Amino acid sequence: MSKRRYEDPGLDLKIISQDLTPVMKLMADGYNPTDAFASVAKQRYVSPYTVYENCTRRLGLTTSQFVVIVESGTMKEYLLKHFPYDAYLLEGVNLSDSHSAT
Repeated sequence: MSKRRYEDPGLDLKIISQDLTPVMKLMADGYNPTDAFASVAKQRYVSPYTVYENCTRRLGLTTSQFVVIVESGTMKEYLLKHFPYDAYLLEGVNLSDSHSAT
């Protein structure tokens, strides 16, 4: 019996448009990550954990790493570096406007 091997699912346009971008925009408006995940989840009728997982674990990030990347406005660069085969999904997506200018 062979063991099933975990394979990275890569990026998903649904994650970017339904979870990542809205969470980043809410954080730019002053929401903390937990409240942003919960707000997006409520709008989508899913568990906050689903949104959390799509914004962090699916992207290979912890919550604190996610916050640093969002606040620094480098999410698109991070995604391009870590998911180079999915770069076409990011064409025309503006993630840099989602962070707050400090």
